[in-house]
Amino acid sequence: MIIVIYNENTKEFEVLPNRLNGNKYIWQYDYGQTLRIQGLNLPSAVEIHFSLQETGGTSVNRVGVTKDGVTDVIIPDSMLENDGADRTYDIFAFIYLTDDTSGQTEYKIKLQVKSRPKPEVPGGGENPNIFHEAVQAVRKSADKAAESEKQAEGWAHGREDLPERAQDNAKYYAGQTAADAKKTGTDRKEVERLVESVAGIDEQVVKVENLTKQAQTSATNAALSEQAAKTAETNAQTAQAGAETAEGNAELAEQGAKASEQAVERAKQLVTQMGQEVLDNKNHVDQTVQAFTLTAQQAVADVNNAGQTQTERVQSAGNTAVESVKTAQDAATQAVETAKTEAVKAVQTEGTTQTGNVTQEGEKQVQAVQQAAQEIVADREQIQENKTGIEALKQGKADAIVETASGETIQAEDSSGLGVEGLRIFGKSTQDGVPSPESPVSIVNIGDKGNVKVEITGNNAEPQSITLTTPNGLLGIKVKTDGNYTDSTGQQWVCNEIDLERGKYVQRVGKYIFDGTEITQDTWLPTIVVSMRPDGLTGVVYSTRFLLSNYGAADFSNNTGRSFGFDSEKWKVSNGKELTAFFKSKYDTGKPVEAQYVLASPVEHDLIPEEIAAYKVLHTNYPTTVVSNDESAHMEVSYVADTKNYIASKIETPLQKQITDLQNALISQKISGGGIKVTDSARVPVVNFAMWGKTEQVKTTGTNLFDVSKIDDAWNGSYGIKNNNGVLTVVSSSSSSAVDTNKTLKELCPQLKNNETYVFNAVNSGKSNMIYLDNAKKIWFYHQPMVMTEEMLNSRVYLYISDKINDSGTIRNIQVNRGETVLPYEPYSGGFPSPSPDWGQPIEVTAHPVTVTIKSGTEQQSVTLVPPRPLTKWDKLEKVDGAWRWMYQSRWIESYVDENITGEYISTTGGLNAGAKVCYKSTPEHIPLPQPVQDKLKTLTVYAGTTEITNDGGCNMELTYTVDTQSYVDKKIAEVSKAIL
Repeated sequence: MIIVIYNENTKEFEVLPNRLNGNKYIWQYDYGQTLRIQGLNLPSAVEIHFSLQETGGTSVNRVGVTKDGVTDVIIPDSMLENDGADRTYDIFAFIYLTDDTSGQTEYKIKLQVKSRPKPEVPGGGENPNIFHEAVQAVRKSADKAAESEKQAEGWAHGREDLPERAQDNAKYYAGQTAADAKKTGTDRKEVERLVESVAGIDEQVVKVENLTKQAQTSATNAALSEQAAKTAETNAQTAQAGAETAEGNAELAEQGAKASEQAVERAKQLVTQMGQEVLDNKNHVDQTVQAFTLTAQQAVADVNNAGQTQTERVQSAGNTAVESVKTAQDAATQAVETAKTEAVKAVQTEGTTQTGNVTQEGEKQVQAVQQAAQEIVADREQIQENKTGIEALKQGKADAIVETASGETIQAEDSSGLGVEGLRIFGKSTQDGVPSPESPVSIVNIGDKGNVKVEITGNNAEPQSITLTTPNGLLGIKVKTDGNYTDSTGQQWVCNEIDLERGKYVQRVGKYIFDGTEITQDTWLPTIVVSMRPDGLTGVVYSTRFLLSNYGAADFSNNTGRSFGFDSEKWKVSNGKELTAFFKSKYDTGKPVEAQYVLASPVEHDLIPEEIAAYKVLHTNYPTTVVSNDESAHMEVSYVADTKNYIASKIETPLQKQITDLQNALISQKISGGGIKVTDSARVPVVNFAMWGKTEQVKTTGTNLFDVSKIDDAWNGSYGIKNNNGVLTVVSSSSSSAVDTNKTLKELCPQLKNNETYVFNAVNSGKSNMIYLDNAKKIWFYHQPMVMTEEMLNSRVYLYISDKINDSGTIRNIQVNRGETVLPYEPYSGGFPSPSPDWGQPIEVTAHPVTVTIKSGTEQQSVTLVPPRPLTKWDKLEKVDGAWRWMYQSRWIESYVDENITGEYISTTGGLNAGAKVCYKSTPEHIPLPQPVQDKLKTLTVYAGTTEITNDGGCNMELTYTVDTQSYVDKKIAEVSKAIL
């Protein structure tokens, strides 16, 4: 059900939250949903038209039923399916008021439907057959039914507005009600069957009239019986109240007045029995009335839907039933009055007698009760004091196990139900796209709506929540290292956070809004230096990787902590004055240029007292606690773990596993890897040893356009550049921090084109993050997109380790790629994917002797193994039946022509291309090792305690060795002890 209420002041409907889940919407594929309308005084039956669009199209009509000012109407299931819509949509409900001559739309209601995946077998389904004329007929029938009810009530027990009908006929008809109710159930089924087909209703009119006449008679009888039951119930309740008073006093006097208690109990039983007899009669009548009411309502609705003609006939039958009631009125009145008078008199007499007895005994016990009450109050105060002390001890006990869990939604399965020990909420800032001055992209922050609501729930527990104000949002910037939290994907963030345990808002990210009043400098054109206003939060970290802007194309200019750098060409301005004019125009239109940046030092602010107070009353639930928030913010919660559950999850299970491992421990252990280290070996010969060759091949997408191999060694005594297979050692001179590569950008990046955008990146061991292009007089920062010009292409490239002279360091992984975003590094491959026919890549395998070394401390053994041919990942050294041998599955084709290869292969061109060198997997071939090498391998021994095994061929190895029993057991026991601690 979804409830809306009409606000007379705003003339709008407000959707009330669902009392179970707080939702103000309906889920797609729900069915049988009711729309409840409050705040309007609508007719008893009202047309409501449902549509999926606010204008145009057609609507589905339904009839709403109004009772006590509240209107309920069923929402069409077809609207809740909406042909499998895959996004959130709206349903419009139009309230259409009609009379005999006109109809008009008075109100419009808008309901939101949340899209969800379609269930395999959707529920619901409908086949409405609703007539406009039925609305008027139902309304008239309801009005006549109300009038009939009024008349019947007068005939049964009198009404102030019907003084001529003041007698009670209920006694007579009470005996007839049970039989009538049974007959009514049978009649209702017959009516339902008759109204299933509108086309055949005329043939069944006579039968419907007869059944309806019987139903109306039963309704009247039930109404007449109701008052008799109510009167008897009132008398019974009066007597029962006296009996209950007697019971209470008798219990207080239990120890000193057993005889009185028995007398009171007998009196109570007698009175209760008398009251119960009348109450049972009343309940029977109530059930009959309720059953008939549902039957009569359904019958009226069904007949009305069949058409106006049938409605009039039903009404005629009802009038006939009314006349029958009038005829029986006089005879029933006297009988009911007599029965009522006798019942009241008997109850009053017995009640008076027993009340006197109990009152006398009660007075004797007053003093004893008062004394006991004083003792109870004192005990209650002591119990409360003890309870408070116990809670304090439970929460603050020295040996409490405090666990910490994190995530956007946290589920703790071992929580104790005690207070929350700590709660932190972290910020995050994201953008959906790459921003530019021409196409800005908004920055979305956690808490942009002004607050973050955290909710704590658990099994059958009352939900708790705390709402934390975030007037400026909780900002957060992605970083590669040094973040203050890491999300579930491994991404690190530097972000603002709310630390409730310390009562602090910790700000690590600042935000600055440019309004055009900033001071600029044109000294470094084309870079324009822009300084913050005095109100800006200074302390900017000097690095482009800590910056986020909604317009992009901004850098940190220097290490003053308050300046930014803007490329005049990207921003299409000539100087700082034009740039600040751009800032002002955007600021005035409500879309200002914004920069978010990591602060050099965090700034802490106190939380408001209301938030701290709300936090202090939060507690976990036993045994499961779920912590969530409405912003998908990362959280960290600390809580006291339930000892039993903690032991089960953290100690007992691992302990049992360790015990099982000890029980099942074998003498020998197997371990593998490129380098092997064991710490529990016994000093005995190796049980078994195997070794596989390596097979590696560089793969690229052609992203990197910087050919670092073009940089030659250029050493001038004490400074210059040395190229070690792509890793540049750079030493600056005593006069300049810049080091000349003696190459133009076009020579180093032959694929670059004029007027296209590229971005530069590298890994620098120093503090510099730029290169310099001399002819263009342009600094190219790492991560900075740059539109290429001919002047830049013809400029010589200068490298920096830092801004210091006589400084040295290395630069590696140099890359230039197309676009505005730095892509993952890969080696240069001429702009082509590789391996490919355009750019081949060699296949690296183990093609030289391999020396295997076994050592422990100062002791060492080694054996040199000479493969008969290159050793690939498909080939290995193995021991079979006590003898070592080479097992080869690799075959080579030096220059491929058209050989048939059906299995696995590796090619220098990535495919079976003519001229490619190809290595493929074939059938095994076994080659025994020479006997001297066999003998050497058989003498290899692992050492006691720690043994390390390495090889110089990059091969993967597998070792089976004998375990030292004492070391193995000690290790397992230590692991168990660690788990327990």
